Amino acid sequence: MNHFLLQIFSALLIFSVVFGFTSCGDKPVAPAESIATDEAADTAPAETESAIPDADLGGESFTILNLHSYWGMYTTICPEDLNGEVLNDAVYMRNQRLEQALNCKIIDTRTGTEGDYANNLDGNNVTGKKAVLAGDDTYDVMYLSPTTVANEIAQGYFVNLYTLGNLHLDAEYWDSAYNEASRIGENLYCASGDAHLMGYDSSWCLFFNENMLEKYGLDMPYDIVRQGKWTIDRLYEYCSAVATLNGDQSYKWNQNGNCVYGLSAHTDSPNKLIFATGEKYIQTNEEGLPYFSAGTERFYDVCTKMAKLFGTEGITFNAHWDDFNAAEGGYVYVFTSNRSAFLTGEIKAAQLMRDMEDTFGMLPLPKYDENQNDYHTTMMANLCTMLIPVTNSRTENTALVMDSLALLSHEEVIPVYYDFTISQKGLRNEDSIEMLKIMKATRGVDMAFVYDWNADLVTALKAKLIKGNSDVASLIEKYRTPIEAKMQKMIDLYNG
Repeated sequence: MNHFLLQIFSALLIFSVVFGFTSCGDKPVAPAESIATDEAADTAPAETESAIPDADLGGESFTILNLHSYWGMYTTICPEDLNGEVLNDAVYMRNQRLEQALNCKIIDTRTGTEGDYANNLDGNNVTGKKAVLAGDDTYDVMYLSPTTVANEIAQGYFVNLYTLGNLHLDAEYWDSAYNEASRIGENLYCASGDAHLMGYDSSWCLFFNENMLEKYGLDMPYDIVRQGKWTIDRLYEYCSAVATLNGDQSYKWNQNGNCVYGLSAHTDSPNKLIFATGEKYIQTNEEGLPYFSAGTERFYDVCTKMAKLFGTEGITFNAHWDDFNAAEGGYVYVFTSNRSAFLTGEIKAAQLMRDMEDTFGMLPLPKYDENQNDYHTTMMANLCTMLIPVTNSRTENTALVMDSLALLSHEEVIPVYYDFTISQKGLRNEDSIEMLKIMKATRGVDMAFVYDWNADLVTALKAKLIKGNSDVASLIEKYRTPIEAKMQKMIDLYNG
């Protein structure tokens, strides 16, 4: 742990020892200092005492259904104790302040086991659905994947979050773009926000090897991003400058080979980059109703760029999904072995690369072209979001707790998360922290992925693009009708 992080941890301990935790019902205390992330920030952040409502919940407990772990992402809401690990301790202190301020107790019930990722997600969703169906009011809040519980959402298992006055979903500590993409009409049942860090860890980004770019005489891309000029074409140029056989006969993967790729790409990368260009499979009209939006001229132009990037040997290695599988060419292994200059993946992958010898940086996924107004950062399809079951008889108090939890996370946990994420060899990468803030401000999702409407189209489209084939119009037309049928089914369930 570097000196700066030790200072933060010390500050947290001093706060708990000196100020203590006063009796239930007392006014909330001021938060400990957060790590400053703004370039000009040299003072402590504003106190949040006035931001948390002055309420007394009478010592009530609020139980959250949560999953144990998922592909190395940070899913813990309630750490058991302070343990000296900076992120753990920031989350722990957040909870202590909230519980004291509102006179309540938060219980994080985590299903599954460490490392059993797919089963953890599925098991958590099944547990939530069974509890509601049985009328079990054990859980006040559930973190479930809308992809899996879409039908249950439409059938009325959960509370419409728009009906809760204590949820301030337009505040910056909620993911407004994700939540907007999840609503159908005036209905929103699942929301992403800063209380749960899976929304950060599951955001997609681009990693790059700073040492390798220096070796090839390439400028660091940070300024290109700041200028709004980080595009697919610029990424292709960088990858072209790096890709070399180095004596190998081909770019076919060989863990004992020497060839260097421009980009090591996770299997889901093509569709993540499509989103980054501003294209979506599903959009909503002014009434919040979904419609199929793929198949425009711009969409096909994007696919042409994708086919060039992912289908050119050496420019991109379409890697194996298994992170460190050396024999198959796991996408993280290729990058950490200095066999590629760039890597696509979720932000959580940074935690897998802390021991990497070379220094890595982080960037948002590239734009379509410089005329595109903003970068777009997509979150994973299976993101667990907050739902409140209809078995909950105290929904407004629950909303108060969860809104306050998200607020405190935004002010006290997220700055620590930024530094924790990019910490490498005791160094603080200010450029990457700035890039993370850009990504946070541009997060969103395609509704088609939220409700799993386009899975078949995505699979077929990806298979073509990684072979360099951009002729995808027939696929769009083939899957348009089935996708529209799925949309209409859900709309009918809502209205029924």
